[in-house]
Amino acid sequence: MRFLLLFLLSQIVLSATAEEAVKVQTQIRQVGYTLGDIARQTVLVTAPLGYKLDESSLPAKGKVGGNIELKDVRWQAHTAGALMRHQLVLDWQVFRVMLQTRAFPLRPLELQFRRDGKRLNVQVAASQVLVSSILPTAMEPEYMQPRADIAPANRQTSNVVWGLIAALCGLLISAAYFAWAFDWLGARIRARLPFRIAYREIRAISRSGMTSETELKLAVRLLRRAFDKALGVAMTQEQLPHFFAKSAHLQTLHPEISVFYAESERLFFAGGVTELTLDQVSKLSRRLMLQETP
Repeated sequence: MRFLLLFLLSQIVLSATAEEAVKVQTQIRQVGYTLGDIARQTVLVTAPLGYKLDESSLPAKGKVGGNIELKDVRWQAHTAGALMRHQLVLDWQVFRVMLQTRAFPLRPLELQFRRDGKRLNVQVAASQVLVSSILPTAMEPEYMQPRADIAPANRQTSNVVWGLIAALCGLLISAAYFAWAFDWLGARIRARLPFRIAYREIRAISRSGMTSETELKLAVRLLRRAFDKALGVAMTQEQLPHFFAKSAHLQTLHPEISVFYAESERLFFAGGVTELTLDQVSKLSRRLMLQETP
């Protein structure tokens, strides 16, 4: 009998010690609610290690009185050293309000935790939330009439639209010009269109301020260099048949190209006597450019 009494006393002491180790914290915003709002209550229970929440002790979803109902319950647990922390999140929704601001109580919680056949009861006091009415407190006639809609201010947008269109057109034209001027239209345009580059450089010679003989020699040298790039090797007058065999689309310019090579070799290797002019070289480079394909 004595041993039985000692055993019961020890169990009572252990149970009291476990209950003393339990800590309960409740967090909820108590003001600022009206019809349809959800009040979220967070309950943090710190219990000795090993105690697990008995799910049957959780509150059932549904109405709490006549004004608030429990919409959802979620919980999770994790260890923290020698303790077990249980976090419960309860969503209470207001589905009815009064004409005046009232404090609505929530349901108190009676949670149970179990470990090895032992049960630990935790009481969570009921919280309350302050709920206001959706109607004004003073039911005056001016408060019950809806206000008239505010008409939007008229704004002249045609100038803005036309200005935007003009700016876009200018941007496109500028982009097209710079793409043409700096050869941005193709990654290898300088290799694929040598006569176009030559024509552009020859056209710029007349604005350089050099003497006519120097301008002519430089223009001839640029155009011959374009022929070299088109053929892939340094080209001479004897290689013209091979050039026309490779570039059949330039057969229509056969007489002009033949005269150009004959006069250019006379210019560089026969004492500089030639009948070529800078204008002739420029026109020939332009015709070559127009028949050149990317």
